[in-house]
Amino acid sequence: MSNVRFTLLLAGFLLSLSGVLSAADGDLRAAGKLVSDVATGQPPLVVNSTTAVPNLNADMLDGMHASDFALQSDGYISFPLWALEVSGAAESDGSARVFGILLKAAGSSKFGSSIVIPPDYAPGTDVLFDVLVHNPTINGACQAFIRTNYDYGYRPGVGTFNPSWFYSGASPVFLSGNSTISHRYTLRNVQAGDAVLFGWYRWGDHADDNCGDVRLVGVSMRYQKQ
Repeated sequence: MSNVRFTLLLAGFLLSLSGVLSAADGDLRAAGKLVSDVATGQPPLVVNSTTAVPNLNADMLDGMHASDFALQSDGYISFPLWALEVSGAAESDGSARVFGILLKAAGSSKFGSSIVIPPDYAPGTDVLFDVLVHNPTINGACQAFIRTNYDYGYRPGVGTFNPSWFYSGASPVFLSGNSTISHRYTLRNVQAGDAVLFGWYRWGDHADDNCGDVRLVGVSMRYQKQ
């Protein structure tokens, strides 16, 4: 290590004779520019410290300019549970400490609502729906089969159309009892002013469903504003 330090100091001293570089106090100081001839694909500088460098003016970050990181504003809508249409085996349950819609362990528990896509919706972006479901303590760890049930679209000046729904993967899995999960669904192929009717169902008799009764405790929608 002492040999390396001596070599660096000696190189700095020799370069300082020409007024190009100084190695006083162990710091390398340049009277002119620091120019790297390293080809693209190799980092021109390697550091260990993660401390911010004051006055460092970088033109791009990971190949992108500041304008590529424009802040986006999200819209948010929460659907009151009493505004949801309930049918099949589902029933409103206000007797428990957690108010919600009971999704039964047997049969098909259906729920849904409708929304007009807001006028400030950013065209071509995803609309996200989060379905919050609570699993009571008595059930323990289990899985509930919940899927989209129906979706209809009505576009002013056009008529009906078909929205596109994508869900977040497998059925909601509860790792324990007394737990609440948010199961996400993505809505696409819509535009501002569209009226969208949507619904979900819990199929308690499905082979992938081994939960007892669970409760729907919330439905919300997020969208990106223009």
